Amino acid sequence: MKEGERKEERERNKNKEGEKGEEGREGEERRKKQGKKREGGREGRKRRKEGGERKKRRRGKKGSKKERRKMEGRKERKKKGGRKIEKEGRGKRRKKGKKEKEKYGRRKERKKKKGGREKDTKRREGEREGRKKDKEKKEKGSNEGRKEKEEVREGQRKEGRKDDSARLPPLTPAPPSRADFNPLCRRAFTRFFCPACKTLRSSRCKPRIAEAPPKGGAQESPGRACAFAHAPACLLPDRSPGERERMCALPRTGLGEGRRRLILGMKEWWIQVGLLMLPLLAVYLHIPPPKLSPALRSWRSSGSFFTYKSQNVFFRDSPGAVGSSDIVVLLHGFPTSSYDWYKIWEALTQRFHRVIALDFVGFGFSDKPRPHAYSIFEQASIVEALLRHLGLLNQRVNLLSHDYGDTVAQELLYRYEHNKTGCIPINSLCLSNGGIFPEVHYPRFIQKILKDGALLSPILTRLMNYFFFAKSLAEVFGPYTQPSEAELWDMWTALRTNDGNLVADSLLQYINQRKQHRDRWVGALRSTSVPLHLIYGPLDPVNPHPEFLRLYKQVLPLSTVTVLDDHISHYPQLEDPQGFLNAYLNFINSF
Repeated sequence: MKEGERKEERERNKNKEGEKGEEGREGEERRKKQGKKREGGREGRKRRKEGGERKKRRRGKKGSKKERRKMEGRKERKKKGGRKIEKEGRGKRRKKGKKEKEKYGRRKERKKKKGGREKDTKRREGEREGRKKDKEKKEKGSNEGRKEKEEVREGQRKEGRKDDSARLPPLTPAPPSRADFNPLCRRAFTRFFCPACKTLRSSRCKPRIAEAPPKGGAQESPGRACAFAHAPACLLPDRSPGERERMCALPRTGLGEGRRRLILGMKEWWIQVGLLMLPLLAVYLHIPPPKLSPALRSWRSSGSFFTYKSQNVFFRDSPGAVGSSDIVVLLHGFPTSSYDWYKIWEALTQRFHRVIALDFVGFGFSDKPRPHAYSIFEQASIVEALLRHLGLLNQRVNLLSHDYGDTVAQELLYRYEHNKTGCIPINSLCLSNGGIFPEVHYPRFIQKILKDGALLSPILTRLMNYFFFAKSLAEVFGPYTQPSEAELWDMWTALRTNDGNLVADSLLQYINQRKQHRDRWVGALRSTSVPLHLIYGPLDPVNPHPEFLRLYKQVLPLSTVTVLDDHISHYPQLEDPQGFLNAYLNFINSF
């Protein structure tokens, strides 16, 4: 038995050794195959390295990449025999590459991955659609519930029942988003928001209205809505944005909340200032004209008035030298009056038999009607009416004019030259610093605004004051011949008499009339045989030197000219009265 068992064990061991041998052989074969693969991989690596070294060598050579590729392609074609062989070789390589990829299953793996991604995206889209549907169902259900509750409450109100908050739960509207609230309406919102019950205020919230609102503001916790709530339009979520902005008193802007509050504060501040300024403005517009100075009062008392077409016109007529029969009529400028001649008045009375000056309508102490169409033609007719009133219509007179008066003198000269009925017989004409040529006349900036300002002109005339008037008038005086404060005040007083400041814009239409009737008035100066003279202050900014003087001598070569000192400006009779008087008397004595 023992020997038999031993034999069996030996046979078993032999079988095991045989099996092990077979397994060893198979393992050796596998190892050989793996070694071959490794050797193939090593060879491939060596080839790649060699190819990389070749590329590096090629890059090191001179010439661009395109040139190198062309040269390499030509060499290969020469070796293989043309392009066809090269293309065939490329096609074979591509086929080999596809077979290898199919062997290893790379393409299949990619397809599997793509299919998985598509399934994931479809699954996510389905989940989103499901969520949307759930939300829509919830919203529909809540809206239906609200409608039912509202219908029940409306029925209770009709039957006269009381609204019991314990029996019926309060409405719970969906909390509005920030887009549903206008930050500027925070005050309006807190006015309707009950901080105690956190509802919009209604009839049952009356005892709680006095309580302070929460610090966070109504926007942060809008709470529930009371049954009888009346919220401002901008706070109702069911309103469209257009309706909210239309019904809200404070529209939405692109500014931040802090800036909006600042704007609200500024608006309130400006409203308060405006309310305070209204009475002050009313008082300012009704300030009476200043009192006359003693000099101005004596000037007025020495004159008198005559009526021209229901208008009272101030004039002064002083008798002079006994042995002379000459009469001189003085015509003032804009915006002053006959008081401009006060510095040379006494000297003129010693030379002339009668010295006459007047305030044109709209100036000085004469009437200043408004609304009224002021014109140069009307002022010339007033001068004729004055001489007719004094009984001097048939006597020859000497005209001495300045600025605005120069244009009136031109119209009188035109009438005299054309033998118009009622014209004044003119013995001589002396002009001084007037804009007789529109092309070289430069009115001040304020004059341009007043004459062409339309709706702005009446406002500016009402806002005119002494300081503005004094500054603008001082600009047309020379730097060393500025008027004194007393003189400026007298001029301002004469202007303010009878509200003359309110008709300044109407009077300034004479500038446009000069342009319109240039040929008529300049032609009268050209064609006249009356002795003509010009006294000129060269520093005048309105009729500047040398443009004005050059044109005057060119157009009127027969006229004589006296140019005063270089520092004399637009008002020569006030700036240099002695020089002005000497120039005029020399002219009168020359013929």
